[in-house]
Amino acid sequence: MVRTLREMDDAAVVAVASPTPGRAEAFAAEWDIPVPCTSVAALADVGIDAAYIGSSNHRHAGDAAALLAGKLPILCEKPLATTAFETEEMIATAVANQVFMMEAMWMRFLPFWSRLVDLIENDAIGPVRMIRADFGMRAETDPSRRWFNPAQGGGALLDVGIYPVSLAVALAGVPQSIQAAATKTRTGVDAQVGMVFRHDEDVLSILDCSFVADTPISAVVSGPEGRIVLEPVFFNTQQLTLQRGGFDPEIIDVGYEGSGYRFEVEEVHECLAAGQTESTVRPLSDTLEVMKVLDRVRATALG
Repeated sequence: MVRTLREMDDAAVVAVASPTPGRAEAFAAEWDIPVPCTSVAALADVGIDAAYIGSSNHRHAGDAAALLAGKLPILCEKPLATTAFETEEMIATAVANQVFMMEAMWMRFLPFWSRLVDLIENDAIGPVRMIRADFGMRAETDPSRRWFNPAQGGGALLDVGIYPVSLAVALAGVPQSIQAAATKTRTGVDAQVGMVFRHDEDVLSILDCSFVADTPISAVVSGPEGRIVLEPVFFNTQQLTLQRGGFDPEIIDVGYEGSGYRFEVEEVHECLAAGQTESTVRPLSDTLEVMKVLDRVRATALG
């Protein structure tokens, strides 16, 4: 994110905060950031326009509360919180303080997304009937790292499963029913999760995520007239492939130059310039919908 902001003409990195002794100072020295802060709340006194929360999942709610109390607009890394209850509390605080907040689901702001939606809305494949998506990788099995630490909101579902789930909910709506199964790590978090959603209009989503398996990280959206392949890695794809019966595949270039994170930052800038307290592209209601689905998956797969 520091690199991203520095390649943008209308952004600057002014301060960094961490309550861990010495960490803000070390990061500031490494990246030549003018102001290190030893608490998140101290950022409100620096004179910045907005803050990005990039802390571990379990800290998002507390960090956001400190920033919102200081009237600082927030771009918060996904997942916005670890549960739907926490998410609702964060949203209520942002609304009460009339301060902008948005989840950093960068997938929704990348060039491929608008093209994908345009193809679907213009009946390129007919009505969507099936969505398949996966995100699996072999993560470092260090129990002190957030990925495997239950106290830090670890687990494959929250960290990487949120991408296929967000894709399915955005394209097909909140599922009416959910089936899911999971395996656990020795630390008790989910190592991998397989999901089947049934949405309205008889749409199915087949999704999976893993910290112990190297999967294609691809997605396919299918209808009666064909399919759209989001080439790996699907959440940051540079190419869509439209395949319709009887026709050669149509390759659609959706690539870009520079950092893919800049598109979500541009959305924040535009919202703040317009005086908005949330994004219309990624409204807080969308974030809450996805978190409620993740809670349902965990309840089904993990008990």
